[in-house]
Amino acid sequence: MLKDIVKSYSLDLSGFQEFTHRKLDLKVGDNINDHSDQISLQHLFVGGSIGSMRLFLENGLEGTRGYFLYKRVDGNNVLKELNKMGNIWVVMTVDERKAAKLEQKPFNWDKCAD
Repeated sequence: MLKDIVKSYSLDLSGFQEFTHRKLDLKVGDNINDHSDQISLQHLFVGGSIGSMRLFLENGLEGTRGYFLYKRVDGNNVLKELNKMGNIWVVMTVDERKAAKLEQKPFNWDKCAD
């Protein structure tokens, strides 16, 4: 699914580091004021998608540019371009492109039975 999105936007993700929602969680004892960059990225992961939502930051949290990629529930590809302004990541543009809707097969729960 990621390949489809990257291809539809002709992105080059070399030099970018992927961050999961969990990787952005603060640790016990972290000062919220010292991590406003991470907090400003967490809201991106709210909402529904087909497959996982993917966050890529050029040069990690130290960088100033990033992409947030996902496939909407209706099948469209979404690219949010991010820039770091001070200590806060801001969505600069949102580009949505029609894509083939992937049909997901229903999960066979019978395989889980003993």
